[in-house]
Amino acid sequence: MMRSKILLPLLFLSFFGCKEIPYDIRSIEQNELLEHKVDENRFELGWFPESNAEKPLFRDYSIPDKEITPDPNIEPSSIYHPSNQPKKVGLTLMTDSISLDNRKKMIAVSGKIMGGHNGTKPDDFKVYIGKRKDTTVNVTYMMSPHIDNYYKGEKIDQDIDFKVPAFYLTDPQQFPVEQNGETNENILHITTLINEKSVLVLALNNSYVEVFEIGKLLVP
Repeated sequence: MMRSKILLPLLFLSFFGCKEIPYDIRSIEQNELLEHKVDENRFELGWFPESNAEKPLFRDYSIPDKEITPDPNIEPSSIYHPSNQPKKVGLTLMTDSISLDNRKKMIAVSGKIMGGHNGTKPDDFKVYIGKRKDTTVNVTYMMSPHIDNYYKGEKIDQDIDFKVPAFYLTDPQQFPVEQNGETNENILHITTLINEKSVLVLALNNSYVEVFEIGKLLVP
């Protein structure tokens, strides 16, 4: 009798031991993803100037944007008045589902990207996953010939160079955005391997990028 009690668990283990049971797959809610969102309304999409291919480089223009101002006496009706300039917009990722295989380090994301400008096409969105590398880059503020420009309250008569924070991605993967023919929503589907340093970046010209440290979703 004692022998049969021992054999039963052994038979159970030998039968199921060869099967892969997905104990490490879990669903992730939108709120948990948002906990790993960083640098909101800070970086903008750009490109490495020396690269033959489109290699993204995300820059923070907040310093020149704050320190360079137009003529304070400019007429509000002028097209060069700040109130009449295109506004930078943010993007929003609304997820329908996120699943993560913690053991295989594979993530699957389905959802839609909201925001953008009038006339924005799905191909205009740039979606990447890669490892973030922080750096600084030089940017030049080109004076407008149509209005007077001021730097820290002083009128300037030449271009000004700035060193600004930036980051790029190593080994970036790019993912397409498609448009739903019925709803015109911009749909995103991602299935890929990640690691603890992976970040998800959503970008669009003249918009702030969305940055999610999705590698932190992995449970040690």
